[in-house]
Amino acid sequence: MRRVPVVLITGALLAVPWLTGCGSDSPTETTPVSPTSRADAPVPDVLGQRPAKAQQLIQEAGFRIVVHGRAGQAPNGSQCVVIEQDPQPGAVLPPGTTVTVRTGGTTGPDSPPGDPAAAC
Repeated sequence: MRRVPVVLITGALLAVPWLTGCGSDSPTETTPVSPTSRADAPVPDVLGQRPAKAQQLIQEAGFRIVVHGRAGQAPNGSQCVVIEQDPQPGAVLPPGTTVTVRTGGTTGPDSPPGDPAAAC
């Protein structure tokens, strides 16, 4: 009797889906690898910069930015610049962290602190 070859053939046919991956009910998971992944980086110092330049520098460093205030001119005619930023310049943070900046107008040496004419 040639029963052994039949069993081997049957066994081989049953192994084909297992070897090829066919018939599997479990999903295949993949983890995408970003070629542009960045390591933690220092937050750039944008104090005194115009809002558009601050945005450019922060985004180039891999961070997000939120700007509070205007980007044009203050009521006193001065240009709006970044007067506060959080986190502080030089803080080493992961990419995608949000940096918040606040703008204000430049004031002269005789202007009182918080001069409303310099509000942006």
